[in-house]
Amino acid sequence: MKSRNDQSNPWDSLSLWSTVLDALFAFVNRRYRRGVILLAAAAVSYRVPKFGLVVSTALRGHQYLSGSQSN
Repeated sequence: MKSRNDQSNPWDSLSLWSTVLDALFAFVNRRYRRGVILLAAAAVSYRVPKFGLVVSTALRGHQYLSGSQSN
């Protein structure tokens, strides 16, 4: 099993930080539940690459389908 330091794929790191950034924007927009979910997904994404990306995409899809988009 590889440790986090052995992974040389920069896309995994980008996925992790984009999830953290998405969580930050969720908190700024006062979507606290979404922010907590995204931070938890980023923590899991530290061990499971691209998990945060999948969760972020699923949350955006849910937001789009439920019609609760903010301008």
